[in-house]
Amino acid sequence: MGKALYGQSLYLFTHSTIYHGIYFSWFFNPHIGYIDDVNKEYENTLQPFHNLSVIFFLLITYITFFIIFLIKSKQGGFQSHQQSYSEKMIFFQIILISLFNSVAASIYVFMQYIHVNDLIIIIGQICWLNAHGIPPVIYLKMNNSIQRDCLGILKKISSTTLKFYKNLHSNSIQPLNLQINFAREDNQVNVQIQLNNQN
Repeated sequence: MGKALYGQSLYLFTHSTIYHGIYFSWFFNPHIGYIDDVNKEYENTLQPFHNLSVIFFLLITYITFFIIFLIKSKQGGFQSHQQSYSEKMIFFQIILISLFNSVAASIYVFMQYIHVNDLIIIIGQICWLNAHGIPPVIYLKMNNSIQRDCLGILKKISSTTLKFYKNLHSNSIQPLNLQINFAREDNQVNVQIQLNNQN
């Protein structure tokens, strides 16, 4: 319920961003690049606060997890080398995914108020797109258990598909030439020819 109210407050009480074709990104000021917003007519204070709080809490959370991870590894808290490796890989995957979120959020805040290079804006847009699309790629590339599960699902799908096509081409469905009685058709044709010859 709180998330819905928070989302509605962003929608109702703040200016939304508008896609700008020149810079290939989203801005509060629809005239960015040729008219500055000196009167702060298009200013949105809640969105930068949201983005900066996301960056701050991600940073605090991962620093805390990293410290706990270091303490646990120095005290011998890992049961085996394999468990230590898998925990490191999971931690690395999460940091990599959060890196895209953090870079996109920080660039989006700075580009609303500071004139930045076009390349930085494009990097921010690419990071924003990847923040939504890169997690499955990272999981499929780096997580062995997800790879095994996906391969198992693909094997089940392919075996089901092969069974379907084998049943489709089985004896229950005969080719068209086996279903037609050619001798009967020839007889009918011969009878019609004979009747025509008699007349």
